[in-house]
Amino acid sequence: MARASVLLLIAGCLMVAAVCTVQAELIQLQFYEHVNSNDELLVFKAKDKSSNEEKTGDGYVYENSATLCSSPKCVPFGQVTGWYTYTSEDTAEEVNAIKFSSNGLYPNAELHIRGIWNSAGGKDLDTQELAIVGGTHGLDNAYGTLTYERLNGITWKVVASFMLSE
Repeated sequence: MARASVLLLIAGCLMVAAVCTVQAELIQLQFYEHVNSNDELLVFKAKDKSSNEEKTGDGYVYENSATLCSSPKCVPFGQVTGWYTYTSEDTAEEVNAIKFSSNGLYPNAELHIRGIWNSAGGKDLDTQELAIVGGTHGLDNAYGTLTYERLNGITWKVVASFMLSE
């Protein structure tokens, strides 16, 4: 009798462990973000500008288009909207969301992005990396990275690589 109870206990623990095992799928996406600097809007400035760093504390909001190829006139992928605040002359804290189009791979879903955007001498570095920290509509458990590669003055090639828990 004791032996049967132990076997049942072990079997129960194995079943619980099997249910608790999280399966994650690696997703990789590529799109192109087209910066529209005319849409960047300064929404706040630092009250104290006593430091020598002119931009520190300034915050901007923006909305950029995203397409499946490098041309801004290509098939829409979605929108990249967000804000950034300069934490020094050459770094900005970036918070944004990639909003997928309604007829895309993840209709009306979002990926939420956070990280530091770097520049030098007032120009963005040619490569950047930000973190994917969640999302909506089936992308809630997404985590991974976005890598940006500058193609020209307004276009960035963006590669998303993230895990998605089931």
